[in-house]
Amino acid sequence: MISVIVTVHKELHHHLKRCLDSICWQLFPHDELLIIADGYCPEIPSLTINCPFKVVELPKKGISASRNKGLSLALYEWIKFIDCDDLLAPFALNTFRDLYPQIVSNEAVLFGQLIHVYKGVVHNTSEVWALADDIKIKNPLIVSSCFIRRSAALEVGGFDTRLEFEEDYDLWLKLHEANHRFTPISVPFCYYWIDDLERSLKKRATTIEGLPIRTYFQQKYGTLGILTS
Repeated sequence: MISVIVTVHKELHHHLKRCLDSICWQLFPHDELLIIADGYCPEIPSLTINCPFKVVELPKKGISASRNKGLSLALYEWIKFIDCDDLLAPFALNTFRDLYPQIVSNEAVLFGQLIHVYKGVVHNTSEVWALADDIKIKNPLIVSSCFIRRSAALEVGGFDTRLEFEEDYDLWLKLHEANHRFTPISVPFCYYWIDDLERSLKKRATTIEGLPIRTYFQQKYGTLGILTS
């Protein structure tokens, strides 16, 4: 049983149908689909969704608050976040289901390959590598390429709502410091859409507590300051 959480805001709404098309055929009746809309009332395209689903409209608070809302509402222990401009890779949910019997209790994140799509064209595929102390060097993951254990994310406080840039890295660092496990899976989980103009529309703040996020992470977690998002 998987809770799939799609986060969407108005500027990227035109991607929503494509995103949902990549998800809906993979859902089983005992899964659930949550669509968290940040700051607007979304028009949901006509789709066949064969599991319980819910649309939640929030006052505009940003991606971290949207994901936390999804965490608070999700019925199931394992979460698949997808930003609306990304695509779920084919058979990603089935891959997770096949792996589920092998998942141990302290595993917090399963992460797969990430296929980069730049302006609509497949650009490259990221390598899957093990996380250890290297997580202090750079941010190796994005949320859309991961399955996340709900209880582990809630234990460390979820996403920091003060962060709209590298908010995923902050979560990985908190989970790492709490000694949770990250397990690599050598199959694609996500097509990651990159568009420079659309990135600029997100208008993500790159400071926190008066500090550049790079400096904040250095002081809080002892990172070496290489940010990749």
